[in-house]
Amino acid sequence: MAQYENTPIKNLSLPSENTLYLAVKPRDGAVSADEDNEITERLKGLYMLKIKNLSDNGKEHSIHYPGTKTILDVKTDVYSFSDIHVRNQVWTGWPPNIDDNTILALSGISYPEHELTVQQSNMNHTREKKQNNACILQIDNNVVPKRLEPLIPEHIDDEIVGSISFSERFTARYGAIHPAFYQGTLEDALKEACSKPAKDRKILGIYLHHDASVLSNVFCSQLLGVESVMQLIERNFILWGWDLTFETNRARLQNSVNNCLGSTAALSLRDIAIDRLPAIIIIMKIRSSTDILNVIYGNLGVNELLSSLIEAVDVFTEHQKVEMREEQERAERELVKWEQDMAYNESLATDRAKEEAKRQQAEAEFNERKRIENEKANELARKEAHRKKLEAHLPPEPALDQGDNITKIRFRLPNGDNLERRFLANTTLKILLDYLTVQGFPIQEYKVISSWPRRDLTTVDITKTLKELKLCPKETVILEER
Repeated sequence: MAQYENTPIKNLSLPSENTLYLAVKPRDGAVSADEDNEITERLKGLYMLKIKNLSDNGKEHSIHYPGTKTILDVKTDVYSFSDIHVRNQVWTGWPPNIDDNTILALSGISYPEHELTVQQSNMNHTREKKQNNACILQIDNNVVPKRLEPLIPEHIDDEIVGSISFSERFTARYGAIHPAFYQGTLEDALKEACSKPAKDRKILGIYLHHDASVLSNVFCSQLLGVESVMQLIERNFILWGWDLTFETNRARLQNSVNNCLGSTAALSLRDIAIDRLPAIIIIMKIRSSTDILNVIYGNLGVNELLSSLIEAVDVFTEHQKVEMREEQERAERELVKWEQDMAYNESLATDRAKEEAKRQQAEAEFNERKRIENEKANELARKEAHRKKLEAHLPPEPALDQGDNITKIRFRLPNGDNLERRFLANTTLKILLDYLTVQGFPIQEYKVISSWPRRDLTTVDITKTLKELKLCPKETVILEER
């Protein structure tokens, strides 16, 4: 393999842990370039092992393994589905002179397919354990795995608890290098993926697992851990996982799918056979419909898995672009309508404000008129009450036979009319002014001017008598508006 001496190790497609074997090439039989290329192809390639379990009526399982897997890895996986402990497995079909640490590419088995048989050993292992106690202890501690816990316990009551258990146990079993699983109900995962604007949507992938499937170990530890697969899922998918190992959990999934996607989708999931699992159900929302687009089964290689995922992403992206454009156009139309509505509402508000201002002004003017009218009415009422009070206390006009004790006063009104009245000479000026008030000429509005000497009687002491003011035996006074 001299041609790879300068190749970085990361480009050799090797697993994270490796076993290297050093051998001295014979001088006369050195490995040719063709043989070197063949070994490289097997290291990078994918083997299909057809394993017939003679202890289970010859049931056959077809399992894909990369060339870097060890024979012990194969035996361990067989233990997971056959219940035949590694140390009790009796194999036929492995080449001679190999051990459990030999990788498939260097084991000498047929490529790309190879047939094997396995069965339960009926030997009594007591003597073997006594003779090889140290070796058996080493195998028990370092090689043979414990029976794995299911990813989701049986009779799980809470879908959120089930999804959390699935994620945690998946990581514990297969390592941390895998896409992140959504922790929550299937309904929540569907909303997170599909119930958003088109630009924020993702594809929902439902990963279905079953421990009885021989494909599970390879799919989970090899395919889902490939960097390109992880990146593609992380960017474009919401991945939700569920374990169908127990029928109660399968029934719960059926119920959830029926509630979220309808009976047709639930029926399609019910018919998936165990030997086709794991599977990834591809679900996406196209316009107003959320449906299953495709089902990716576990019996495939990395390139096929990538191709299926990329195909789903392409279909999703094509529809997403159309819906994003439609949503943008709809948003623009709604913006124009909103702006028009705002302009209309502003104009309507302005008109209403003007109408309200006019109404308030008219109301204010009306109230002011009412106030003035009320004030006038109150003033008239006050004046009338005052006039009646003065009229009630006004002494009667004296008779003509009073002689020199009377005086005759003529009042020249502003409109040219005249009033005449007799008063006793000793009548005070106040009585005369009260008479004028009773006649509708209060001194607050009219001046009372005597002719000789000319004077305003409203400014004179009102307690003086008419005689003292020399308004006897007769006098003419003039009323002038103030």
